[in-house]
Amino acid sequence: MQRLVVLGIAAVLGSVAVSAPLVWPGASSHTESVGDAPAISGSCGTGPTLVGNDTAGKVTTGTGVPSSCVLTFSPPYANAPACTTTNETTANLLRATSTTTTITLAGTMVAGDVLAYICAGYK
Repeated sequence: MQRLVVLGIAAVLGSVAVSAPLVWPGASSHTESVGDAPAISGSCGTGPTLVGNDTAGKVTTGTGVPSSCVLTFSPPYANAPACTTTNETTANLLRATSTTTTITLAGTMVAGDVLAYICAGYK
């Protein structure tokens, strides 16, 4: 394996395969992912919101009695990702169950709970 360090601007003609997260010189030491937010469905209450993408984010449950939130990935993962979730608002337990196309956040919830999730893909 060889290492490539670019200090300044680089142009690539063709394709580049990346097998590890990219860290730019001078960038913060935080790992951030980009991409579109997944669609929310299931029994996540009326009007749930989501900030984030397929890799990580936070869902705020809607009004009513939420019991599970289903997030649909786009595009799908090659394998069901390893996911974890936590309820940042209460001490209620949650479970994350994933497929190649969705993650289901299920457990005891109340309206307005903030559910944080992280998913990591693998080959």
